Amino acid sequence: MMDSIIYPEQILATFAETVASSALFEFSKYVYSRKGQTDSRDIIAIAAKNLQECNIQKMRNELYSNQELAFHSKVIIENTIYHLPMIDFITKDRSQLPITHLEDFASLHSCQLFICESGSSFHGYFTTLLDVNSWYSFLGELLLLNITPGKDTVDTRWVGHSLIQGFSSLRLSNNTKKLLPKIIYVSD
Repeated sequence: MMDSIIYPEQILATFAETVASSALFEFSKYVYSRKGQTDSRDIIAIAAKNLQECNIQKMRNELYSNQELAFHSKVIIENTIYHLPMIDFITKDRSQLPITHLEDFASLHSCQLFICESGSSFHGYFTTLLDVNSWYSFLGELLLLNITPGKDTVDTRWVGHSLIQGFSSLRLSNNTKKLLPKIIYVSD
């Protein structure tokens, strides 16, 4: 049980302290269309040494009313691309989250799993970095978590967008009347 509300930016800022200070973390300000597409996306790179919770809150406060702020999986360290594994769940039922499988991944990679309630579903973050090939494998593994036909756990369209874009992204703001994502589960 968690004593106070924790938001994803707190986890990201803490994780940034564990990587090279010159590592670049990507965010974007975007406008989402109802057709499941992004109308516009402005990418922002922030060095790990500048990635503090207050800077993320400042970016969120500077959004236009129709914009959202997203965190990207892509992290660049010394011209090499890595990805922070993340998940967009499609289920609205917390009991359908495959916690055991996700904790196994976290244990294998010696990292923590954080799950956020995002309003219409859940988001997941792992505190590790994967090389590009491992990230592609991770996305494939996410699809395999959808075991029961018609009762998907992971948003397959989100995985598809991740593959097309070359990065995954999860919303950190709530300008479009969605819930501000907050952490509801932390693995050991």
